[in-house]
Amino acid sequence: MRLRAALLALLLAGCGLPAPRAAEPDAAPGAPAPAGAPAAGPGRTVAGALRIGVIADCQYADRPDEGARLYRRSPDKLRAAVAALEAARPAFTVHLGDFIDQGWESFAVVAPLYEALEAPALHVLGNHDYAVDDALKERVPARMGIPQRYRDFAHSGWRFVLLDTNDLSLHAFPAGSAAQRDARAFRDAQAPRAGDAGGALGIVQLAWLDAVLAAADAAGEAVVTMSHHPLLPAGPAAAWNAPEVLAVLRAHPCVKLHLAGHDHAGSYAELDGIHFLTLQGMVDTTENAWATLDLAPAEIRVDGTGRVPDRVLRVR
Repeated sequence: MRLRAALLALLLAGCGLPAPRAAEPDAAPGAPAPAGAPAAGPGRTVAGALRIGVIADCQYADRPDEGARLYRRSPDKLRAAVAALEAARPAFTVHLGDFIDQGWESFAVVAPLYEALEAPALHVLGNHDYAVDDALKERVPARMGIPQRYRDFAHSGWRFVLLDTNDLSLHAFPAGSAAQRDARAFRDAQAPRAGDAGGALGIVQLAWLDAVLAAADAAGEAVVTMSHHPLLPAGPAAAWNAPEVLAVLRAHPCVKLHLAGHDHAGSYAELDGIHFLTLQGMVDTTENAWATLDLAPAEIRVDGTGRVPDRVLRVR
């Protein structure tokens, strides 16, 4: 409780901002999976582990290649990943943001490919997902099948927490809006050297996250958190208020793994027994980039494809 109060006081006093315009969750923290969330079923686990699929930064657009970014090749790579995931039979798959690079019309190309998965195909919001006309920005979560911009659900003793690091950002709101002005003030105060493509969790979402993790601690659940912008390692790709988010995660022993995208090169870090895995981007490779994760009480096995390496992560 002291950590939560100190965190909220620090953010409010340091930035002088009102609570962010974040969607309130429909279910109470720690509640069972809502309707439409992945459901447990036979044949979805391997040797007692829960298997999930993970993809980051498909980032499709009908535009010429730009350096390493091969925009028009993303549909073929996504199609191949979906076919392989069907064979691997994960309980669900999560795309970690930047499903498109730009343009509302891009969703119509890649969404049917991803939604062809038999198991639930979920999304975390990325900054490029908002690279659409200002009048359409509010419709982006619904277009991606996202019921709340941040949410959680339970599956087989694990709790999955999908965060929104665009809660405070310059791209998720119309130009010149109060929300965009608030985000710029927050960025300038918290991460003055960060670029415009970043973002942060607002105060309401941070308090919600703390409550969800406290409930998971009490229930004896293991937790995987996810966001588009990484939390570690520190650097220009990290969320603007990564230290504050890390403070919340480190206060809860239930947290085992954090997954992220955004940094297309990928990375790995460990802090206080929590693994921080940033998946390599699908858009900028001539191979492919996706993975399945087998989650077990003692370890997490990452089976990578293309430029995503295999890993074995010991669970604290």
